[in-house]
Amino acid sequence: MKLPVRAWALLLPLVALAAGCKKDADPATAATGSVALDLTHVVGTAPLAFDGTSYTKADGQTFQVTKFKYLLSNVELLRADGTAYAAPESYYLVDAAKTATLHLVVPGVPLANYTGLRFVVGVDAARNTAGAQTGALDPNNDLYWDWTTGYVFLKMEGTSPQAPHAAAAAAGGLRFHVGDNGTQRTISFAGAPLAVTATQAPTLHLRVNVLALFDNAGAPSKNIDFSKLSDVMGGASAPLLADNYAAGLFTLERVATN
Repeated sequence: MKLPVRAWALLLPLVALAAGCKKDADPATAATGSVALDLTHVVGTAPLAFDGTSYTKADGQTFQVTKFKYLLSNVELLRADGTAYAAPESYYLVDAAKTATLHLVVPGVPLANYTGLRFVVGVDAARNTAGAQTGALDPNNDLYWDWTTGYVFLKMEGTSPQAPHAAAAAAGGLRFHVGDNGTQRTISFAGAPLAVTATQAPTLHLRVNVLALFDNAGAPSKNIDFSKLSDVMGGASAPLLADNYAAGLFTLERVATN
């Protein structure tokens, strides 16, 4: 049956309105926001430098840093009801010597008022044993053990006059490579309100203190003595370092919005 022209004229606005309403309700077009992490690396109260600057531990031992990099993964936004939004494929490479890796953005975050954030230092067990991958987990990023399946979660290299034996191919060398399933550590920042809106993207400014690898203020028995331990390639000593950086490597300085 054909409708008169007049009837079509009356129906067209209603059809257009219905189409517009359907588009607005389409979950695929729902707005999302983002959360960012800004990382500032220090050693105690001094900026981390790779120019031969000497730093001092609590026991008076000194050291220099030539390399510091790590992997962050499994970012989650915490909700007040105890649940969390898990950001998919959230794997990030951080290299303290490369500015471009010090600002991490978590996209596609559902709009909401969150109460905090957490992430893992390292790679979850499933991906850690899945072989060489891409992106942050690309073996070319120098955080993959070719001789075994898995990633180096955190790598610190340097020198110290108190390191007595030939580590990292040089006398007095420091080499701390933490990896293996069981040395993943979760870092949480609860009680840090994060309002993610269509116009507001919070940024967590984190201070990353390399000294915390070796000085554990809460458990001095876990402090690292370079004369006794200066070369770690996974293995039995790696959990000790992982416990240290879980305790004090990251500090939330402030949350900014933009």
